[in-house]
Order: sequence, then structure tokens, then C-alpha cells
Amino acid sequence: MPSSLKEGPLSRWTSASSATTACESPIQQNHSTTRRQTWASATWATGQNMITGMLYHRKDSQSIQEHHEPYQQKLPQQHETPIPMPLPLSLPSTATDQSTQTPTVRHRPLELPPIPRLLGNENLDEWDDILVRTLRLHGLAEYVKLPYPGVPEPSEHTGSGLTLDQWARDRSLVCLLIVGSLSADVRDTLLASGYDPSETNPKALYDLVRDAIPKASGEDVASYLRELNTISPAEPRFGGSLREYCLRVGYLRRRLYVSEPQPNDNLVLVTAVLGLARDGRYEDLSMDLGRELERGGLSWVRFMSDLAA
Repeated sequence: MPSSLKEGPLSRWTSASSATTACESPIQQNHSTTRRQTWASATWATGQNMITGMLYHRKDSQSIQEHHEPYQQKLPQQHETPIPMPLPLSLPSTATDQSTQTPTVRHRPLELPPIPRLLGNENLDEWDDILVRTLRLHGLAEYVKLPYPGVPEPSEHTGSGLTLDQWARDRSLVCLLIVGSLSADVRDTLLASGYDPSETNPKALYDLVRDAIPKASGEDVASYLRELNTISPAEPRFGGSLREYCLRVGYLRRRLYVSEPQPNDNLVLVTAVLGLARDGRYEDLSMDLGRELERGGLSWVRFMSDLAA
């Protein structure tokens, strides 16, 4: 092998054919050597170019990856792309769930109105109405509505089902409701009328309130009867309203029932019918109701319903 051909990475391509070049002529050897050197140089250059290209391609790929890596590592919201949020799972509500979560109006507890403060004769009827309704709701109305002395003490012979402790407790509760709703002025009036703060009978306390308050305001049976004998729908205080006339007559009737255990209801009806005749607009109505009263077909409920119609 000539000294000008150096061994290198491609020497195996030239050394493999040294045996064939030994038997050739010098001219042929020179041509063969020149062709091999040219081919080897071209092959070497091509290999170097390929290796260099691969290296540059790898370097470019790394630089591109390094350039885009911060962008790829950004969170989705940094790319200004909305993050899909999972929607809450909505399950169809059943009737059982609705009934347990939201109580219906029928099952909601009712708020009872408080017993109004008794100020005097001006709100005595309102106080009495709400007090009796409240007691009736709790099954205690008989402690004030039965004739005196009210609910008797239970014994083996009465068979009421009440024990002595329950009876005493019920009486104390009713007394507490009555006394707790009295204003200071009403309490002073009751004390002046013989009220005993140690009273334990609710019926005695209730009757004292119903009797002492109207008397303290100057009203009694005589004043009620005088007003019934002169009352008329034509009075200015009624403003021409038949309804206001009926309300006043009903008030006088209730006062008579409080003052007298068994008042003459026909007396109240007669005075109310005669009162209509004192107004020229209701003379005919008074005559018709008077004939019904003579035949026994007119009651207080019938009288009030006819006037309301």
C-alpha cells in the first residue's frame, strides 16, 4: 500500500483489495488506486455530511424543545384556554326527599296569637274571645265557661279521668294566663273590687274580671237597658251603617249576659227590632221582623243574619 494512503476509518475498504492490486500492472494499479481514493474520499465526505446533519438536527431539536418547554409547562389558564369545570351531578328529586327536606304548609307549626293585654273595657271583648279560644285549644275552656265554681275537684265518684294533681295544675295554668294578661290599671281595678292575689279558682277570677271592668267604666245593667230603649240606626255615631248598629246591639247583649246569668233574650230582640223602627229607612223591616217575633220564628241568630243580608 502506498505511503500516501493513510489508514483511517475507511481503511478496511482499501485493505480488503490489496491482494488483487499486487498482480496488476503499474498503470492499472495507479488507475485502481486513484479510483479507490476518489470513491473513499467521496464516501468519507458523504458519511461526514450525514453525521454532521444528524448532529445539527439533534441540536436544533433540543433547542426547539427548550424554546417551547416553558410554554408546554404552563397551566391551561396561562394559555388563556378555559378549564372545563365538572358540573354538579343533578339527581332527580323524589317525592320522599321533598317531603323530608321542605315541610309542606300543612305540617308547618302554627304560631298562635298571644292573649292581648287587657287594658280596660275598651278591649274586654277581644281579650275574652282570644282567651277562651286559647283555653279551648288546650282543652281548658271549661274552667272558665262552666257555672261557678267551675270544674269540680275530681274524686272517685265523678269519673272525670283527672287526677288531683292534674286538676290543680290545670287551674293554676288558667289563673296564670288570666293574671299574666292584666295591665296595671286593670289589676288596680280588680284589687279595689275585692280581688285576692292568692285566688286559685280560675272561674272566680274570670267572673271578677267580667264584672268589675264594665262597672269601673260606669256601665251596669241599668245603663245597658237605657241604651237599648233609645238606640237607633239614625244616630250619628253609627254613620248611617246598619252593621255598626248591629255591632253595638250585640255588645249590649253580651254585657247583659255577663251581668245576669240568664237574661231575657226576647227583651233584647224586642228592643233591637223597635230600634230599627226609629229610623225611617228601616220601618218596613222592623214591622216584618216584629211579626216574625210574635210568631216565635225569630231568634237572635236569625235577626243578625237577616240584618247582615
